[in-house]
Amino acid sequence: PVLTALTGKLPRKALLLGLMALFTVGNLLAWKAPSYESLIAARVLTGLAHGVFFSIGSTIATGLVPKEKAASAIAIMFTGLTVALVTGV
Repeated sequence: PVLTALTGKLPRKALLLGLMALFTVGNLLAWKAPSYESLIAARVLTGLAHGVFFSIGSTIATGLVPKEKAASAIAIMFTGLTVALVTGV
């Protein structure tokens, strides 16, 4: 919630793209981590990006559809995460 509040004034599209890039960089750093400490730091970085991404993504998803379809939009957005977890990504 804190990071979402701090990034609230940024343009949403640019913020989402930046968060995706940060998530990718964090995963690459975790993949190449030379020590346990650097692995944990990289995973914290990806965790922060992930949390803000889904928070902002939910807001955008509900804004793109009529009010009565907001719950469906969020459900569809989270389907990607569910499929990734089930398939082991």
